[in-house]
Amino acid sequence: MNLSDTTGETYSHIGIIVHDLEAAVERFSTALSLRFTAPITRESKMTDGSGRDVSMPFRLAYGLDGPPHYELIQVQPDGGYYGSQHGEGFHHVGMWATDIETAVGEFRRAGVEPELTLSRVESGGVTAVYFAPGTVHGVRLELVDGSLREGFLELLSRPGAIR
Repeated sequence: MNLSDTTGETYSHIGIIVHDLEAAVERFSTALSLRFTAPITRESKMTDGSGRDVSMPFRLAYGLDGPPHYELIQVQPDGGYYGSQHGEGFHHVGMWATDIETAVGEFRRAGVEPELTLSRVESGGVTAVYFAPGTVHGVRLELVDGSLREGFLELLSRPGAIR
């Protein structure tokens, strides 16, 4: 499968849902000596397996140390994809895919069907694809478009890290 970039680095992040983003950043920083970005608010268009589109705002903070990086995601009280029905804790493993369409096709051929597709509201391009945990032994996977990696690393290098 064509997941990693030319450096052979596949893993991007570990997604963790938290009830209180600021408290979680403080706790992870103190307990694990990690540094995080300032909280980020994003809006993505999500397309579920039935083809239904939903625009979804969410808040998160990325760990500066890694890879893999910690991705702390504020729970969505309204039951969205990052909703409280998942509870706090592990949500997904994020991996870079140099060619996301090819990687999704390879997953499908292996019997692993996408659960959700993320697109940026402003550009409309596919940025990530989630695969349901039931298809990969209880682990939800996220393939992230490898062309976004440079921007992600630039984000992590900006001033404003917490701690």
